[in-house]
Amino acid sequence: MNNDDTFFDSHSIADPSNTNTLPEGSCGLVSFSDSIPSHPKILRVGTLNCIVGPNDPRYPHDADVIDLCIDDATIVKHLREAPAHWWPLCGSMRRDGKPLVIHINADDFGSLAKGITRLARAYPAVHFIADPFVKGKRARWQAGVCLADEPNVWITSRGLYASEQTWPDRSEREALHFTIGEVGASKLLFASGMTPAELNARIEKPAHWLATISFLEPAQCPLILRENAADVFATMATFSTLHSQ
Repeated sequence: MNNDDTFFDSHSIADPSNTNTLPEGSCGLVSFSDSIPSHPKILRVGTLNCIVGPNDPRYPHDADVIDLCIDDATIVKHLREAPAHWWPLCGSMRRDGKPLVIHINADDFGSLAKGITRLARAYPAVHFIADPFVKGKRARWQAGVCLADEPNVWITSRGLYASEQTWPDRSEREALHFTIGEVGASKLLFASGMTPAELNARIEKPAHWLATISFLEPAQCPLILRENAADVFATMATFSTLHSQ
């Protein structure tokens, strides 16, 4: 495994038996797990199901990434409120100096796109991440992709890698082609949505998967695999040398 093949997994699920193991070839990951041991290359996710800030006991202070788990109907109501409604969560910088990174869950980004765009513009210092491809080809994934037109919104490939059922007949390439043309390779993060064991079991590794996509230029692959993550999670110790790998 050479440096060109290394990747950062922006959405990994911990293996129950060994929650601090990195996948083969990984230079780090974001672990969506309730509890993981401390590891210098693993970013911790904290779940939040309400719009509150650091002064509220429900706020996940130890998290590197806030996973906003609110159902679509409820989050639509929140997004219809004035941007000041989001001030407790989005208006204060973190005390530890880390960027505020919020992962937004949704079944249908089509119904949320306008509100998320307004939110991102109201809070340009906050980094927002969305997964538009998880529900497959028939979902309104294009609206989720277009969110990344905003400079502080990124999207992930979660749902495209190892997508034989949700994206049959290699149609994930259509989604990737649309994504690169619409928002560019600099706004796409690699994310497997797998455990390290599941990822290791894949015959086609992340770097090879991207290398087989003919319309991607060689310089775009490292952006997607790891370098964009260094921008999203900037100032975190995990990425102190990532750009030089």
